[in-house]
Amino acid sequence: MHKAKYVVRGVSLLKSKDILVKSYAPESQLVEFSVSLRNVPGALAEISNLLASMGINIYSGFLNFYPGEDKGRWAFIVDLKGIGVSAEDLLGRIKGLEHVLEAEYLQAKFDSLLIDVMHFPLLVMGVRSILFKVESWGNITAHLQQRFGTGGAVILYEMGLKAGEARAREVIAEGFKGSIALDVILSERVALGWGVPKLIEFDENRVEGSLSVQELFECLPFKSSGKDSRSSFFRGYLAGVITQIFNKKVRVEEVECIGKGDQTCLFKIK
Repeated sequence: MHKAKYVVRGVSLLKSKDILVKSYAPESQLVEFSVSLRNVPGALAEISNLLASMGINIYSGFLNFYPGEDKGRWAFIVDLKGIGVSAEDLLGRIKGLEHVLEAEYLQAKFDSLLIDVMHFPLLVMGVRSILFKVESWGNITAHLQQRFGTGGAVILYEMGLKAGEARAREVIAEGFKGSIALDVILSERVALGWGVPKLIEFDENRVEGSLSVQELFECLPFKSSGKDSRSSFFRGYLAGVITQIFNKKVRVEEVECIGKGDQTCLFKIK
């Protein structure tokens, strides 16, 4: 649903970020508009002023405007019930605005439930991506380890290792090196919803240190559920990133884990 309910506790200044997938509002007339606009000042204001003048409220959506590009996209959901205008009429008014290049709309298909099937594929940083619920990831990894025991943990670690090495190579190719490259990748983990990592200490010359992660996605499904640390994938990812950036193999150990009741997940890098 479009309504954000999750709160990250103990992490100051962070706000949840909701990705438009669907919206549900009983006894409503939900319509999604997808509009291509010129990338100029005032383009968004044209549409928002039109909607405001008609008493139409915007519920949810997304913006894709990038520096150096001459156009972008704004997709948004509105409720037209009781407004006295049809979706087709509103579409015509939007198309008539100065900075609008093209526009289309989608009406709710399932009794006030609107699912965004207008936009595909899903891109993250320009790369084709998919979404998993944290609970789904937990079910997958739990089954893997139940089926293969310690071998399941090894598989997850190796998956993370290769993924970390690959991302590090990409960031290095973008011109980032050393501790800056590491900071870029760790910051991306926040934006991508993995968790909130923080380097407690790190010796770049010896390639040793410690890292804490709050709300780590891999361990959240198992919070306070046992006596064992639960991170295998992220532990491998971290090892792959650091090994690739600093050209020195490292061993990463999770010494504290929310899966066994600790406040955060703590990793030692050696």
